Parts: sequence; structure tokens; C-alpha cells
Amino acid sequence: VASTEAQAAEAPAPGLDPLTVPGFESRPAIAVLPFDNLSGDPDQEYFADGIAEDLITRLSAWRDFPVIARNSSFTYKGRAVDVKQVGRELGARYVLEGSVRKGEDRVRISAQLIDATTGAHVWAETYDRELEDIFRLLDEITEAISGSSYPEVVRSEEHRTVRKEPQSLDAWDWFIQGRWHFEKVTKEDHQKALLFFKKATELEPTFGLAFGFIALVHVAAAGLGWSDSREESIQEAIRLARKTLELDRRESLGHVALAHTLAFTGQQQQAIAAFERAVEADPTQPYPYGHLGFFLSHTGRPDEAIAHLKRAMSLSPKDVAMFLWLTGMGLAHFAKGEYEEAASWLE
Repeated sequence: VASTEAQAAEAPAPGLDPLTVPGFESRPAIAVLPFDNLSGDPDQEYFADGIAEDLITRLSAWRDFPVIARNSSFTYKGRAVDVKQVGRELGARYVLEGSVRKGEDRVRISAQLIDATTGAHVWAETYDRELEDIFRLLDEITEAISGSSYPEVVRSEEHRTVRKEPQSLDAWDWFIQGRWHFEKVTKEDHQKALLFFKKATELEPTFGLAFGFIALVHVAAAGLGWSDSREESIQEAIRLARKTLELDRRESLGHVALAHTLAFTGQQQQAIAAFERAVEADPTQPYPYGHLGFFLSHTGRPDEAIAHLKRAMSLSPKDVAMFLWLTGMGLAHFAKGEYEEAASWLE
């Protein structure tokens, strides 16, 4: 009996394998646990719950990573939990948890993102704010947490996939490796990215996000002079953008790629409309705002450009595309005749 009990204690808790959750197309899921109320006031539970609930809503709009529903993650409220066990039980590769300490006129919110398969911390941050408009504060904090944690999840996934043997890579692994090369923004890296994205779509033919990135590879080839035939790259980008949107009308990258091809062919107003559809499709992603802002900075609408570019920067303050958004800010201020401001952004 004692031997049997010991074996049971060592066995993993029953649940879902966070690496192979059905329906997630091998994408890693994220669970947001209820935030701990450290204020010593039970009446402040609503504020701590509001942070977690708003985060679940905001993160659920991410196209890359599924988010575990509130009804599942909130079953751990008030319990001391083991993150690895939570990951197994919910089928989540990442767990976001935190705490709230609220005083008379200030609040301190701490958040940490943990890899549930290893227990290692991926990201952590503490936010100290004055309590003024509580709803505006909730929006500000949840946007800051989601914007900061997103690139860290991507980096964590990149590090995880490079440690795997090529024969064991699934569609998501190939996609993440392709994304890593895509963000290097060199001709050679984009050629490698194209191969990896194609491998992902071969393994998962309905992987709309991967098709969207393939379309953007052709957009970059046409726009940066990396293609032997600019016209062929544009036509291929159009085909793949449409393919992306056929698979998922809400995939903003399909709209972004299509917008660029319209701009290449001189259809300025149609391009702006397509960029705006990208923003509407996924208002939580920085890229549609950034691409729209950059385009508007060239087309006589500098104030709108600045607003969209600032939005992109706030959604992802450490983004690899920041150089592009900073350039757009400089061009927009230059168009307004604000030359010192323009120089500051461009520098």
C-alpha cells in the first residue's frame, strides 16, 4: 500500500498535455489565473478579479495563442497552486499570475508569466499607479501587461524550438522558426523564413497565420528590391493574402499584406481601407496600427499617422518593428513642418 501511494504521489496530475491540446493546431495556450488580493480588504476582490478578467478578454483576441476560458482558470481562485500542475490540468504551456495591493490612493500590480512545462519565469513586471479613474487604470495596466508579455512568449517559443530535433518539429515549431528569421529583415533570413513557413502550411494546410507571413515575405521582397520579378512577388502576395483571408477573415496579416499590394499598384485609398480593415480585424495587435500609421505618414495625413503609430508603440513597446514606427513618426512630423521633432524621432 505504501509503495502504491508513493507512486501515485510522484505521478503527474491527470489533465491535458500542454504540447498537444486538441484544436489548438499545436499552438501553446495561456492560462490567466485570478490575481491575489494583497490589500487586506475583502471588498477589493472585485478589483483583483477585474484585472485577470480584462487580461483574459484582451489576450483572447491574440491570433497566435489560445487563451483558457475564465470558467476554467478561475477554479484555482483562493488556492495555493503548482504552476506545472495547472499547466497539465488546463493544457496550458504558459500561466500568467499576479497580485494586487491597493491602498487609499495608489495601487501596485505585479504580474509574472511562467512556462508551465518547466516552471521557469519568462517575464515579470510591477506597476505602481495612482488611483484616479479606476476603469482607465484597468485598461492601462491590462494593455501594458498584454503588450509586454506577448513578445516574451514569442521569444520563449523561439528558444524552445531551436532545442528540438528537426524530425520532431510540428507546424507551430516550423512557424516560430520562420518568424524568427522573418524578423531579422535580411534577404537571406527571409528566404529561410519562406521555407519554414511553407513547411508549417504543408503540415497544417489551414494555418492561416503562416500563410499571412508568407504573403508578407513576398511583400518585403517587392518593397525592398529583393525579388527578381517585382510583379511576380506582388501577384504572389495578393494570392497568399486572399488565401489567408479565405481561411480566417479575422487574420489581420492577410489584410495588411493585401493593403501593401494595393499600395504597390497605386491604389492609395483602397490600401488605406485595407489597413483599416486589418485594425478592425484585430485591434489588440500592434502591426496593423504600425503599418497603417507608416503608410499615412507618406500620404498627407500626418496627425492620423502619429495617433496610429503611438498606438502601435503602446501595444508593443519593445517590438522588433519599432524602427519602422519611429521612422513613420519622423516622417509625419516632417510633413507637419516640425523639423526638430522629426529629427528627434529619426535619430
